[in-house]
Amino acid sequence: MKKVYLFVEISVRPGQTDAFVERLKKHAELVLAEKGCEVLEIFRDTQDESRVWTSVLRRLATDLRAILGQSPNPTNTTQ
Repeated sequence: MKKVYLFVEISVRPGQTDAFVERLKKHAELVLAEKGCEVLEIFRDTQDESRVWTSVLRRLATDLRAILGQSPNPTNTTQ
């Protein structure tokens, strides 16, 4: 099974990091519930409070088609 790993750096306005991380945690719960999402982590920079990172591990789109019930056959017009 092929997978994709994303590591994203997010710059947050100074003084807004705590609120942003709390909202991000709530959003992460929804993302983790999606089929195909295996891991989602949130990291905070210990030296620069305005920097947050997220990492996500997902199955690739070819596998997601099967999860979503979509045919990989491009001639299938019933979808």
